[in-house]
Amino acid sequence: MKKKAATSIFFIFIFLLLQGSSNTEPSDTRVYVLCYHAFLDRKDPYSLTEKVFKEQLEALKAGGFNFISMPDIKSGIVKGDKNILVTIDDGNKSAHPAFFNILKPMGIKPVLGIYPAIIGKTAYALTWEQLKELSDEGCYVAAHGYNHLYVSEKAWNESQAQFKREIYLPKKRLQEKLDIEVDTFIYPFGVKSQQAIDELKKAGYKYAFTIIPQKAKIPFKHNFEIPRFLITKGNINSFTAKVTSTPALTTAKSKNTKSSGKNVSKSALTNTKKTIEKKIKTVKAESKTIKNFIVNDIVVLPKAIKGDKKKIRPYTEPIRPENKPVNPDYAPGENYIPSLLTNSTVNSDSVKNKFKSFFSDFKKSYFAIITRFKSMVDEITAHALIRFNKIKTSISAFIKNSEKSQGINEE
Repeated sequence: MKKKAATSIFFIFIFLLLQGSSNTEPSDTRVYVLCYHAFLDRKDPYSLTEKVFKEQLEALKAGGFNFISMPDIKSGIVKGDKNILVTIDDGNKSAHPAFFNILKPMGIKPVLGIYPAIIGKTAYALTWEQLKELSDEGCYVAAHGYNHLYVSEKAWNESQAQFKREIYLPKKRLQEKLDIEVDTFIYPFGVKSQQAIDELKKAGYKYAFTIIPQKAKIPFKHNFEIPRFLITKGNINSFTAKVTSTPALTTAKSKNTKSSGKNVSKSALTNTKKTIEKKIKTVKAESKTIKNFIVNDIVVLPKAIKGDKKKIRPYTEPIRPENKPVNPDYAPGENYIPSLLTNSTVNSDSVKNKFKSFFSDFKKSYFAIITRFKSMVDEITAHALIRFNKIKTSISAFIKNSEKSQGINEE
């Protein structure tokens, strides 16, 4: 009897174990989170025309990718590793027509990263009515700071009051204006800090996006450090080619090495080399343009867009939506801003501190751009190698078929 009881318990244990394992999330569930900014016909690296934007989305769809939304991720219905989540930062007014012309017809519901200081107050930004319309259409609205200021450790040390306003105030303002729940934050400039994560949790946020070029595992490993791919003019084609290419090149290469014993034509190698050199030259040219924007992030929401009455010299004047970082008619209540909210711990009015702060930010931004530049070159090289392997495979197949046809003719 004891043996039978032990055996029964063992089988019940195995059954429960199998049942538990069948309910676990698949380990191969992934998503590419893409970061866009504006859809304008401009020369800056962050602006894409609607035509280019649509072409990329169609190429990704043709490559077998599914476009998912933030609610899809939260509900746990996302499967597989070919998923795309579209995010659009800053609230440029070009996001409105881009949604109705491109995204809505394709059934895509993006995440909109909004910093409220400019909404309805600048010519280049969305109005509250437009943002409300997009929200009602299913666009997922996330906070992107209030004035798009850094929430870095340095910003915390300079002014905790200003730091906390960048986190608490946009959530409150967006919820009031749009009548929605805001539980997602997008770090301005992609810069995060432990202080920011701590305050985001206190404020009631559940997710936060960075700019780190890698796929995100679902469910997210770190809800407040979700990676995204920054899409620019310089990397849009190479990124699309890289993620849509089939991973069967190694097998094809090994099969074709035994075919004819003849070398691939030198012209194919020469053309591939020229393509790589041309791409690298383009990237270098773009990198010089990017350097002009790394301090103030001017290019993300340019003032001098086509149609504005007042224009400024491009790339020279920083975006300053308001004279003060906080809306003057806003007075936070005790139940909104934590009691730990204090004045600046550093004398930010000091010329010395401002000078040091400027060059510190410049240095960090410069090295961030260099890192992105290297990443772009790697992507271009990978794309070129894919093209080269395809050409090599085609040439090898052509030589093999030619030899077969010659053998038939000789017989």
